[in-house]
Amino acid sequence: GLLGLEAARGLLTHGVEVTIVEVAPHLMVQQLDAEGGAILRRTMEAMGVAVRLEALTSEILGDGRVTGLRFKDGSTLETDMVVISCGIRANAEIGRDCGLTVDRAILVDDQMRTDDPNVFAVGECAQHRGMVSGLVAPLYEQAQVAADVLTETSPNSLYLGSRLATKLKVMGVELVSMGRVTDVQPGDDVLRYVEEGAGVYKKLVVRDGQLVAGCLLGDTANSGVLTDLFIRGADVPEKRSTLLF
Repeated sequence: GLLGLEAARGLLTHGVEVTIVEVAPHLMVQQLDAEGGAILRRTMEAMGVAVRLEALTSEILGDGRVTGLRFKDGSTLETDMVVISCGIRANAEIGRDCGLTVDRAILVDDQMRTDDPNVFAVGECAQHRGMVSGLVAPLYEQAQVAADVLTETSPNSLYLGSRLATKLKVMGVELVSMGRVTDVQPGDDVLRYVEEGAGVYKKLVVRDGQLVAGCLLGDTANSGVLTDLFIRGADVPEKRSTLLF
């Protein structure tokens, strides 16, 4: 993820030899698909960072100080420092203790109601349609729906997910992420542009005439227009290539 890669970059600037250990099949699984992740990996390796994917650490080796890592497959990696970046984990114990249904977080429906009709949950402790968000924008939208339902201002109000667009800099590489580019459905128009030598990867997903997901890696020059189309749910041009160029 972003924070782990930024930590790697910080160590690199101090002349430290760095290996990124990732349990997922590619880097930044929340923002990139496999192809984009592969291009980012090559960019990282060109900077001098080693990348080890699908590696599940089973043990930190050493006595009093770190000497290495052992992985689930039995292989090892010599190292004298370990930095762990593990993302967010929902604090859902109170829901579990109260008998609510909990997966990675407290399960809620489109009105932010748990399986107890008198209990609502919003924010990082809530899991909606399989998603647990660690950002504040979805919290505001979820809270608005819950407030509408609780006060009966709009009793049929629904939360159907948030349109999230994020602009990041990953080890100096520009990245814009909109929605989830891995969620492609039959009938979607998928636009791709790849320039491996320059570390550029662009992918946009258009559904029913609207931009529903996208990522721009290494070249984000037209991200402002695309982000605006994505957030507003506006109709995109019939000539789809104009979105990329």
